[in-house]
Formats: sequence, C-alpha cells, structure tokens
Amino acid sequence: MITTRILTDLDQINSLLPACQALALRSGCFLPFQQLTLPWLWWKHFNTTAEIDFGHKRGRNFLGARTWVEKFYLVIAESGGRLQGFVPMVVSRVKLRSQQSALRLLSFSADSVLAFYQDFTVMPALREPALRQMLDELIALAEAERALLFLGHIPEDSLNIPFIADAITQRLSRGFEGGMARIQSRDGVYPWTIPDISKCLTDICERNGVQPALRLQIESLQTDLRRHNSSLLMFPRTRQELEATVNKIADQLADAVQAGMLREAMAARDIAYPYMILPERVEIFEQSLSDSNRYYFKRYLKKFSEAGGIFESIAPAEVSKQDIEDYLALHMERWGEDSVAVNQATMDFHMELSRRLAADGQARLFFAKLEGKRVAAHACLDIGNRREYYFSGRRRDTTKLPIGKLLCYQTVVDAVQQGRRYYDFGYGGDEYKSVFTRTSRTLRGFFLAAKGDFPDLNALFPKYESMALETPVEL
Repeated sequence: MITTRILTDLDQINSLLPACQALALRSGCFLPFQQLTLPWLWWKHFNTTAEIDFGHKRGRNFLGARTWVEKFYLVIAESGGRLQGFVPMVVSRVKLRSQQSALRLLSFSADSVLAFYQDFTVMPALREPALRQMLDELIALAEAERALLFLGHIPEDSLNIPFIADAITQRLSRGFEGGMARIQSRDGVYPWTIPDISKCLTDICERNGVQPALRLQIESLQTDLRRHNSSLLMFPRTRQELEATVNKIADQLADAVQAGMLREAMAARDIAYPYMILPERVEIFEQSLSDSNRYYFKRYLKKFSEAGGIFESIAPAEVSKQDIEDYLALHMERWGEDSVAVNQATMDFHMELSRRLAADGQARLFFAKLEGKRVAAHACLDIGNRREYYFSGRRRDTTKLPIGKLLCYQTVVDAVQQGRRYYDFGYGGDEYKSVFTRTSRTLRGFFLAAKGDFPDLNALFPKYESMALETPVEL
C-alpha cells in the first residue's frame, strides 16, 4: 500500500538527501533534478524574502515581471516504511504585468536553465500507484495554496507522462482549467530567431530576380538585425517594427515558397534537446560522423596536438575548488553578461553544486590546455549510464583552433570509453551540437487551476519560452 506525506521541515528534508539519491539510482532515475541535491540547492540559494526577489537572488527572472520563491515542499511516497518516490516543489508569488495581484504558483524546485529536465523520481514497479498518490497530494496542495499547478520541463519520452496526463484530464472533466503544453521558443523577432531570419534573407538576395528596391529593404533590415542586441529586443515596439518589416518583405516576394520560409523563420517551434545513444566502441562513434566531420576532427585534433595542446579529465574524486573556479571563469569569459546560467549571483550555487555532485561521484570536469594554461572547460554530470553536458566555456583569445568543439568531442569519446549509454547535450540552440547527433527530444508541461483562475500564459512566460497549451490532453 502506498502512503504519501508532504514534508516542510528543512532539517528533516536535508537528512533525507542520501535516501533520495539512493532511490534515484536504484530506480533508474538519472536526471540531475531527480537526485534531489540540485533542486534542494536551488531552493537554498534562490529562495526569497519580501525585500529581495528571485531576479536579484538568481541574477535572472524567468516568470512574469517579478518572482518571489517562498516555500519548499517535498512530497514523498512510501510503502512498507520504505521510500518509493518523491518530488521537490516550491510555491512562488509571480507578479504579472496584466494583473494587479500576484499569481501563486506551485512548481518544480528549479528553473529550466539550471535543470534542463525535471520529473518525478519513482520506483518503476510502483510507478502508477505512487504517481497517482503524489499527484493527488499536489493537486490538493495547489488548491490549499490557491495556486496554479505547473509541472514543467518533463522529457516527452518520460514514462511518467501518461499518469500525469490522466490525473490532469480527470480534473478537467470536473471543471478545472489547464492541460498539457508543448514547450516552445517564442515567435517573432528575438535573438533566437534572428539567425534563421538573416539566413533566409541572405538566401533570397543571392537568387536572381530580386528587384533593386526590395534588395535595398532587405539589406536595410539585415543591418537593423545586426545592431539590435538582446536588451533592445526586449522592447515590444522594437520587435513589432522589425516583425512588420519582415512581413512586408515577405508580401513582396514573388516566390510563395520563399515568403513562407521567411515567415516560418519567425515562428514558434518546439525547443529541441539533442542526445545520442552511445555505441560500445569509439571507432563506431567515429564512423557515425559524416565524412566531412571525421576529416574535420582528425585535422584539428592534429593541429591542436601540434600546438602543444592537451586535454585534462578531472575525475569526481579529484575535483578541487580551483578546478571549479577555473571552469566557471572560462564560462564567464566566453559568455559574459549573456550567460543565463552563470553570473555573480549564481556563483555560490555553482560552486556548491559542483562540489556536492563531485563528492557523490557525479561531476567530472574537462579542460583543454595550450601553453600550460587552461583555455576551455566542459562540465559533465555522470549519473548512472548517462552523461549530461552541463555548461562549458573558453577563452576568447585562443588560436583559431575550434577549442570548444574539440573538447566536446573529447567528452563524447570519454563517455564511450567509460561505458556510458547516453550522452545528452542539453539545450540544443548551439549549432555545433548537430555535428554529433540529429536525435533530439522535446519537453512537456502540465497546468491545472481552479475554474476562472487560469492565467495568461504569455504573461507568465514573457521571455524565451512559450507554452502551446493543448486541451484536451492528447498524447
């Protein structure tokens, strides 16, 4: 028989960390979020007070105009006195621009940048009864908190989804509002759509038959797209003017296919997270690459070696404070203020997370060195048979060698040599990841609210992510 409890005592929850980790490994739940350490540290570092909101604690805000993360709950499922499942949740207050009063939100304890994937941890043999009981607890908790329930960033191939969908569907039939959402990138002119828009405009100009007047409009738009940085594009009027220009150009194109492709470049699309199933031998992995990519890596690995370059692999037991600091410094050097993951506000979180996961045997750091100096870093999370590409970085003043890509290649080779079964590349926005694999997964989110209380999801998710809600829920 399954019983459930909701834990709120932080000392009691902290004492359960070893049992939760043991359950995750025993049950084959190998996502970093499912180990509890990551969501627990996320709460520890980013929970808020009335004076200091999440955006200041985290360095970035992802929900609404402002967010306050106020309560932590650990919902656990037990059978015969043994832990069989758990899920860490937080209650937040989110100020939406379209509402006077703040929205209350019950969601997983993480953001989708620091934990790409989020899901329940549960023993497979008791998946159905444990999930049903935990979901009943969560829905009752959301009602008691007068909060929107959001179970987000669940991999589309999660075995838990059918049971979550069933619980949501049952409540929809009783008058609740909500459904399942495909998690997409927002449509329009944004930093993430500009590369596709620019490429499409370039392709149009390279074809014959473009009228001089239209060519001038395209070139002017290309100039505008190059000069608009992330900050400027956050102004709605700027985006609307650029989108109107793109549509105006599309209207003037004689080729309907080209016009459609240009508009499609601005469209919302499911966010893809690439991964690969690893072969048993390195030679098989190398053969899986295209001829041109095999030549590319062979050529540049040789150049790297001739330049005196070496790779370092720091095993979890050997990871030091200096190693972690070097990795984070290289990430900051590469991305600077554009990083949504690492900044001065998150530095302590990353230091403690890396240290704790290394102590658990789950964090391995890789470096590329030239002239005795570390010039690139790559952090991997190794849990069970799975390796996840977490974050990376590199110096900007290195040679013309593609250091970052070579180091990524090395981490894949190492994963094969260690006998890992899966290599997950995380967020797929970096084009070079497609060199290694064309296989990807998308994410799902589930929403549930009392009738009349369902919010404007565009106001709740105003930035990169958007939610394409499907009601009724269809798997």
